Amino acid sequence: MYIGNKQELQRAIKRTNPDLIIYAAAMTDVDLCEKKVDLCRTLNRDAVEWMAETRVPMVHISTDYVF
Repeated sequence: MYIGNKQELQRAIKRTNPDLIIYAAAMTDVDLCEKKVDLCRTLNRDAVEWMAETRVPMVHISTDYVF
């Protein structure tokens, strides 16, 4: 399962049926984020939205950087 793939991520969540999701993954290397903008957006923004769409309660631990 790749967290950057919406279908795979949501399928894994539905298959495991968790009571809670704790999401602490993120790209935090600012220089790398500036070089790999699409990947940064996928991991730091899109994956969070995709998990929220499953309606499973979620704790999202984020960085203090704004990209």
